[in-house]
Amino acid sequence: ALPLLFVIVVPFEKLFPRHRGQRLRRPGAGTDIAYALATPALNTVAVGIAIVVGMLSLAWLPGLAVRPLVAMVPAPLLPFVGIALFDLTSYWVHRWAHEVPLLWRFHAIHHSPQHMDWVSGFRNHPAEGGILAPPFFFLIAAGFDATFTGILAIVQIFFGLFLHANVRWRFRVFDRIFVTPEFHHWHHSNEPDAHCANYAAFLPAWDVLFGTYFVPGLYLFSMNGVG
Repeated sequence: ALPLLFVIVVPFEKLFPRHRGQRLRRPGAGTDIAYALATPALNTVAVGIAIVVGMLSLAWLPGLAVRPLVAMVPAPLLPFVGIALFDLTSYWVHRWAHEVPLLWRFHAIHHSPQHMDWVSGFRNHPAEGGILAPPFFFLIAAGFDATFTGILAIVQIFFGLFLHANVRWRFRVFDRIFVTPEFHHWHHSNEPDAHCANYAAFLPAWDVLFGTYFVPGLYLFSMNGVG
């Protein structure tokens, strides 16, 4: 993933920078690259943690509860329902990672970079793998195919890395429909109004619904890894 992201994302960061003047070899880049290189080894630990978290989270219980309803959904609509339910569960797990002090101790590492770019998304505690566990267990228990659910988890990981890229893309009319780098950069902002905002991974509708959506028409703000 590291060389692939470098080749694909870095040119766009240079052509459409969100934070102008941010160098490729910026402070902290070495730490983020070290996290990226350690990811395969860390993932062996993360998988074990994710299994334990998925079981203890009891996310599979509401999954079993909605299973009869999911069985009634027409096959062509199932992927869309699955994406929405996966993202809804991810929203709350991510939100709790910010609002529950014990969980924040792990998630705070992800928010520690001073700069956002193509490699900063790799900085995670091994326990961060647990964030994807409840949505995964929820969908499996709800009756969704394991391959489909696994693909969703993988897509969220890679899409999440892209959301950290230093690009200024905003899609205006689609800002409240699809998550963009602008949306996620505000999540990492130190602006007071942006604290506790923008938790969704795919669909900002959950943030709009639960009152945590924050994407103003401003681009310039300082960052210190808090938020």
